[in-house]
This record gives sequence, structure tokens and C-alpha cells, in this order.
Amino acid sequence: MNKKEALSIIIKGAEEYHKNLENKNLLIIYEKDDVVDFIETNFYPRNFLHLTGIEIINKKIHSSVEFYNLCLKKRISINDFSFKKDGTSILKLQSLIQVFQIYKNAKIIGQYNNQRPYLRTNILVGNINYCMGFIKNKNYEIPNTILKEDIRKITNEQFRVVRIYRKGVKEKQYIEQTYSNKKIDIDKNTLENVTSHKIYIKE
Repeated sequence: MNKKEALSIIIKGAEEYHKNLENKNLLIIYEKDDVVDFIETNFYPRNFLHLTGIEIINKKIHSSVEFYNLCLKKRISINDFSFKKDGTSILKLQSLIQVFQIYKNAKIIGQYNNQRPYLRTNILVGNINYCMGFIKNKNYEIPNTILKEDIRKITNEQFRVVRIYRKGVKEKQYIEQTYSNKKIDIDKNTLENVTSHKIYIKE
């Protein structure tokens, strides 16, 4: 991958992030040893740059949010960024656009197994082709990495994602369901009890 190809992916990725995840919460419900549990995520404009894996070299770009907004306006160039020397930038970019469909294509969740000495993350969510890593910040999981990796190889145990809901960060309850595992049935009472009534369920 050259920088021109990377630029195209970054701009397209920003569009996808803006459309699907920016200022959104995801409620990811999963089944662990026949017990239902969940995590809740936050996605903000400032998270986008780190997920791309690239480094800003243009000193006129002062923040991750500014970089993101320039991407949305298609006002960045190949002279504004560089790849990291460890090769991770290209690997992240190869999965960037697909990973931003996590709200509807995540099938598996698991605890990171600390297999890689320089990777710091906590929970991984994704599938056999790629995944996104999250770290805890108060009550939410914050995205901090993208991996072009089979999630089964870098988690201690794997659990099936049952449902995913999405809402704006300022909205009180989840109404939009974006993914449902048809093989696992959860009744209304279980959903309400587990998620502390975070989901709006029609009678």
C-alpha cells in the first residue's frame, strides 16, 4: 500500500466513521457461559486518528479532531501523514472501512490475551477477519485499536454476540437494533434486567 492508496482509505474511513459511529454509543450484548452480559461503548471524533494507525507529520494540524474534520472535508494530502515504522499502519488501514461496520457485523467478543508485547487493549469485538479493541473509561469502553486478525487467536475465550443496539450519546435509551443473532433467543425481561432498562422495548 502506498500513501496515495492510504489517503483514499482514510478519507473513505472518515466518512464511514461519521455516518456509523461518530458520537454514538453501542450496546453490545453477549452470552457468556449461558449468562447474558453487555458492554457499552463510546465513539468520538478524537478516536478516529488513533484507529487509522498513521502519524500526523504536518505541524499545522494541531489535534486529532482537527485531522478528522479535515478528512471529512477531503482537505488532507499524502504530505500530512506518515506510516509507523512497525508496519501496523498498513494493517489497520486494510481493515479500517470494514471495521467501521462493527455495529452490524460483530459476531464475537472476548478478553484480549496480552499475546503482543506492544499492544495495550482490553476487550476485543469483531469476527474471524478483523476486530476492534477497547479500553475502559469509567462506565464505557473506548475504541483504541484495529486489528486485521482472527479474533479467536488473540482472546482468552470467545463469546457470541447476541444483539447490538445503537444510539446517540445524548439519547437516554437504545431504540435502534443493528444486529441480532437469530440462533440465540433472549426474552424481554432478561434484556431489561441485564441492561438496567437501557433499551426501549415496544410492548
